Amino acid sequence: MRHPHGLRAAAGNAGEAEPEIGSAYEGGFYAGKIRYQGILYYLIVAPAATGASGSGYTITTNLQWKTANTTTAGTLSRANGASNTAAMVTAGIGAHPAANFCTGLSIGSYTDWYMPARYELDIAYQNLKPTTASNNTSWGINPYSVPERTVNRTAGAPAQTSVAAFQSGGAEAFDADTHWSSTEDSATDAWALKFDVGNQFADNKISTARVRAFRREVSPLQVDEFNPLGLIPGDALEGGFFAGYISHTDDGVATHALIVAPAATGASGSGYTITTNLQWKTTNTTTAGTTSSFDGAANSANMNNADHPAAQFCEGLSIGGYSDWYLPARYELDIAYENLKPTTASNNTSWGINPYSVPERTVDRTSGDPSQTSIAAFQSGGAEAFVAASHWSSTEASATAAWLLALANGAQSSLTKATTPRVRAFRKLAL
Repeated sequence: MRHPHGLRAAAGNAGEAEPEIGSAYEGGFYAGKIRYQGILYYLIVAPAATGASGSGYTITTNLQWKTANTTTAGTLSRANGASNTAAMVTAGIGAHPAANFCTGLSIGSYTDWYMPARYELDIAYQNLKPTTASNNTSWGINPYSVPERTVNRTAGAPAQTSVAAFQSGGAEAFDADTHWSSTEDSATDAWALKFDVGNQFADNKISTARVRAFRREVSPLQVDEFNPLGLIPGDALEGGFFAGYISHTDDGVATHALIVAPAATGASGSGYTITTNLQWKTTNTTTAGTTSSFDGAANSANMNNADHPAAQFCEGLSIGGYSDWYLPARYELDIAYENLKPTTASNNTSWGINPYSVPERTVDRTSGDPSQTSIAAFQSGGAEAFVAASHWSSTEASATAAWLLALANGAQSSLTKATTPRVRAFRKLAL
């Protein structure tokens, strides 16, 4: 199928080759890969002469992040500069000079330039470092880089890029000083990165620094260790839509692909086509065999009766020729939230650790990551979007309560079983 920005996903793209770092690519130059919400993107940095502004560039004007030290909602993502920049457009792009410069560009017929997030800038530094200076060794961990970097830089690694045009003095080199990212730190500050030594720091929004525009494309080579089927979340798959991978072996190795049912026929509750909210159980009593946090099919097999309306709804479905739908376990729902978040709201930062996700998530979410999914059909108001409210999982919390997840902000909590939130069925494909 075709994917955002017109590139093919997936497996079997023999003959496709990843571009060389620093090579010309779709309006700019290839700066490396980033993995975000289960999708591999190619990062593209704009030409220095036309797509950068500030001291040391052809366009010499240093720019403010914002004209006032006030919060801009929706700009907390560390890895999705496109969503941060879109939030600035919504808030009033004229008050955000650096982002305004980026969004106003048309280079090589591409007009989707944006102000990069802090970890996108970090990837560019890692791959296209302009100087021979020693690196700041307090920075470098980057959970979104490909490959993921789990330790900080050393003084000598990375070394200066071998791409001559990106070395200091070259035509495309990053100026070896402070560049704004689009990632807000606080009401008064935003994140920046210094391209001489690679340190990140928060700076006052009304101060001025350099900016260099980025754009991104979905990689046509989606197959990697974390994506064995070469899919992106939201792809049509066996009766529903791909929601991400889960590891039943609790080691980051995918064992199953999760499939979420269509909203019109495989969900029930306020805000869906089928509007009936359903109880987990008609009585607040224990149900044996429903404590798995990652295997909703096993839980649901022990709930397939009239005493368990939510699971019975799922188990009774036949969609696209598939009848093995079930009520998802709590960590399965969490994976769907991570990859298909419907809203632009800030995340609850007390949740997000998921030992069964692929890749495994070992820290809780930040306010800005994940941001709203880029898949339009799954954004709030889209045909397949999760309703931004609490959904039952199949995971029992106690004799009287079961776990649910708020699709508005990703928080998990337990609720008495006889209450009635929403339900959305899942199925899974063994790998």
